[in-house]
Amino acid sequence: MLPGHTADRVWAASVALAARLQHEPVRGASAVELGAGTGLPGLAAASLGAERVTLTDLESNLDLLSRNAAANGLEDLVTVAPLDWTLPLPAALRAAAPFDLVLAADVVHWEALFRPLLRTMVSLLRGGGGRALLALTRRQQRAARFLAAAPDEQLDCAPIEPSTGGGAGPGGETAELFECRVARGSESARSSEQQRTEL
Repeated sequence: MLPGHTADRVWAASVALAARLQHEPVRGASAVELGAGTGLPGLAAASLGAERVTLTDLESNLDLLSRNAAANGLEDLVTVAPLDWTLPLPAALRAAAPFDLVLAADVVHWEALFRPLLRTMVSLLRGGGGRALLALTRRQQRAARFLAAAPDEQLDCAPIEPSTGGGAGPGGETAELFECRVARGSESARSSEQQRTEL
């Protein structure tokens, strides 16, 4: 499965994450969706009152995201931006960070992208008190390997209680929800380093 081919449908994980947002303090928050595909979770955040929402994906999918935002009457609330996790954050995203919410649904198809994705999440959260909300399906244990790599990239992740999210997709595929935060130790180390630099 190629990255450009994962945006042709609404996946079960996207539905689960969008549903979870109804139980989150979204109003007034800043949110960014990674690997947005159709953009359902990000559009849900905008409809629930997020102050600013950025939908990101590869350049080839941006037109679909723009059309979906317009079709839902959210084009004035939603920004669409290209983002390749293997490259440094674009200037516009660096300027907008840190975000209150980083959203990602079913983004662990390719193991080579696990660490670039984790580092991107940290870059978008670091310096604030925000969280990443993930909806993952446990295909071939990829989600477990992704979560196991998170601590090495300064992210602490924990499951969200299934009573307020999750769901089964075609063939009984189940999406599980997780919350991730930048590890406190890494924030302290970064702050100390900044102070030494300023001195």
